[in-house]
Amino acid sequence: MKVASLGSTRCVRGAGVVCARPAAVAARQARSVSFAVEAKKGDSVIKRQRQTEKRRLRNRARKSECKTLSKKVLVTVDELMESGGKDLATVDAQMADAYSAIDKAVSKKILHANTGARRKARLAKARRDLAVAAGEYTPDE
Repeated sequence: MKVASLGSTRCVRGAGVVCARPAAVAARQARSVSFAVEAKKGDSVIKRQRQTEKRRLRNRARKSECKTLSKKVLVTVDELMESGGKDLATVDAQMADAYSAIDKAVSKKILHANTGARRKARLAKARRDLAVAAGEYTPDE
């Protein structure tokens, strides 16, 4: 018999659920009878678990895409800062892709709206710093 909690991924494949006691509690209650309960799952529960697992993987992939595109922008900005390059067109194209991915994740409730705004602001700040270093922008401070 497999020991699994109801929320674990092992339970997705229909593993039985066993009420297990920790060793300290089991030692204290050695005289009492321990029991195991097999929980039979209905078809709707199994289907819901399948759907949840699919959504989790899809959401994880979309979050990963947001992080990857953001990192590409930041790496490009760092390279241009070090080399003193003024080619902002590549950064702008990458930022458009990153903004699009973040906005899609926010619209599908994968990212919270504030999280999406914060990530976009970080990218905008990095691009602004690059533009200031290249001499194409002067802040109004």
